[in-house]
Amino acid sequence: MWRASPKETAAFSLFNLLSAAVTPLQIWLSKYIIDGVAAALQLTEGTSTTHLRLIAFLIGLQICLWLASNAITSITNMLVYPLNLKVIHYTEELIFQKLSRLDLAFFESPNFFNLMTHAREESTRRIPNFINNVSSLLSNLLMLITVLIMVANLHILAMLSIIVLSIPHLVATSYFGKRWFRLLFKQTRERRLANYIGQRCLISMMPIVSPAPNKATSKPLPH
Repeated sequence: MWRASPKETAAFSLFNLLSAAVTPLQIWLSKYIIDGVAAALQLTEGTSTTHLRLIAFLIGLQICLWLASNAITSITNMLVYPLNLKVIHYTEELIFQKLSRLDLAFFESPNFFNLMTHAREESTRRIPNFINNVSSLLSNLLMLITVLIMVANLHILAMLSIIVLSIPHLVATSYFGKRWFRLLFKQTRERRLANYIGQRCLISMMPIVSPAPNKATSKPLPH
């Protein structure tokens, strides 16, 4: 990603970090809003007015964070598409550079041609998913660490409870993810063969249009 487009990769990473930081800030502000409301209900009228102003200020910050979160999400989505195109173009360029240095005998091998076609097709399919998954993983990991630190300030057992409760979901997701990958890997040849046969059948069913006769050449020559 960095070699394909350094500027867009840096901007994309920056907005991912900002997106991950917004949610902990919203949780932190929500905690202070609740504490302010509880304190305002227990104090006198004059002090309660001061607390209400503070609560209104915190609510305003919460709304600003919500607007900033939507803006960051929109900008991140706009950066993803051109970054995917540049990474795909850079990957295909590397593939063609590698192919240009090979001997002609490689291209006469069906296995090599199969691998080459598979590499070109999969690069356009999996690279966008890879970029989205990596960015989501990093932002969610940063968000999780920040939330755990905030929860640990309340009580260490609360943080440990969150970690323990998330372990079964993590184990189940990884287990079924591996099974899904193995299933797709076993069906790769059959799926590609089915796609090839489907394309050949579609081509064979297309009508062959013969060129129209040229009227200028179809006229009899004058004697």
